[in-house]
Amino acid sequence: MLDSRVSRTHGPPPQQDRGGDGRRPLLERARMRLCLGVLLTVAAGWLDAVGYLRLQEFYLSFMTGNSIKLGVAAAAGDWLPAAAGALVVALFLMGALTGTLVAEMSGAWSLPATLALAACLLGTALGLSLAGWGPFHALAPVVLAMGVQNVALSPLGGVRLGATFITGTLVSVGQEMGRALLGKSGRRAWGRHALVWAGLVAGATAGAAWTERASLDALLPPAALVAILTVACMVAVTIEQRRRRLPFAAREAVGDAT
Repeated sequence: MLDSRVSRTHGPPPQQDRGGDGRRPLLERARMRLCLGVLLTVAAGWLDAVGYLRLQEFYLSFMTGNSIKLGVAAAAGDWLPAAAGALVVALFLMGALTGTLVAEMSGAWSLPATLALAACLLGTALGLSLAGWGPFHALAPVVLAMGVQNVALSPLGGVRLGATFITGTLVSVGQEMGRALLGKSGRRAWGRHALVWAGLVAGATAGAAWTERASLDALLPPAALVAILTVACMVAVTIEQRRRRLPFAAREAVGDAT
């Protein structure tokens, strides 16, 4: 009995559920999530530029601008633009709701599942556009996809990833810069927020340039990017699940290799 008590007291602590070896799963690592978030924000900026140029200055993911446009149109009695704005907001809300349901029901596969849904919606929009459908009908699935994308990644240290709450992001940049000047935080804190903002601007710049000059449909690059990220996340989850099933020694070897 004494030996049993000693082993319980001094034995190695139980491993936490972090991939089976005390290490965080790939998709929970800060650098991986930040990279995914910035790339998704680039896609959102690109698509917003497409919507602004092709959809009578409506955005596909920036609902603050659409809500203001809706209110201005309603005040002026322009009911067609007001109805279009209300429909865009409703589609985005439906996408966020659907994305949340998919994520909650998918367990460990929540991120790949939500990104796969967004990629399918973008692919649908691309197909409609190439088939000659009008901008409003062809871009409607993109608004749904942006609603899904905005709930795909949880915040990282207060940084919203893959989302389009850019006013809040800029406020966070200012706050963290102020704290850095007072010695209360480092450059990494505000740098993450600034990187998300820069990703949106870079995506919008590239999307606008492509829409104005390129012959291929402007939805192709962001749709391809989200599809690639979906596959990458699926591979990451598959690797993590295999690591969980391996014996401890084999897990160590796989962990060192990755």
